[in-house]
Amino acid sequence: MKTPEYKEYTLPPSANEYIFDISGLPMILCSKIREEKDIVNSVKTTYLPVNLEMGLIEERYKGGGVSRRSDPDEWLRIKLQQYLSLDKDNIVIFDHADAKPNYPWIKKKNVPINVFNQEVYFTLYSNQADDLEAIENTIKNSSTASRLFGVMSSLKDEHLPLARNLDERIIQMIVNNTKHLIVSAFDFEGYIICSFK
Repeated sequence: MKTPEYKEYTLPPSANEYIFDISGLPMILCSKIREEKDIVNSVKTTYLPVNLEMGLIEERYKGGGVSRRSDPDEWLRIKLQQYLSLDKDNIVIFDHADAKPNYPWIKKKNVPINVFNQEVYFTLYSNQADDLEAIENTIKNSSTASRLFGVMSSLKDEHLPLARNLDERIIQMIVNNTKHLIVSAFDFEGYIICSFK
């Protein structure tokens, strides 16, 4: 069976409703991004097989049936790697909507986390740009059964690495400096990246 070719698509405004829906949880990072960033006017891209009609893509934001997961996963890893390597202050931070800091799987995996009021966050730093295993594990650890939500942002040296316990001031700085929003789509067969102007 021939492997399909993939390409990047720029999505129409119909993606806004899906993005607002997936970012609608009452966690501080996604709430602030939703309230303070211009999602409506952001440029939204995804990576799917060539020759898909936009109507089909629009119908499937929440459902699957458009892609094999491995190709969009690789696209996201490359995008994260490129962003992290651009500047020493760049970070990528994902929330985990279903986890708490004391959950056994977090303790068992012994993965570094950041916490805000019992909300769990996983962070990648610029010095991990070439560590594909760290990028893959962070995506995997951040994914719930229904969503992945993260941002590409930056913080000055004096704030890095992030302390385990985040305060609202640091969260606000992350939001203010956010360049891109990342959300899962197509039942995890792909992702949408919103780039802010």
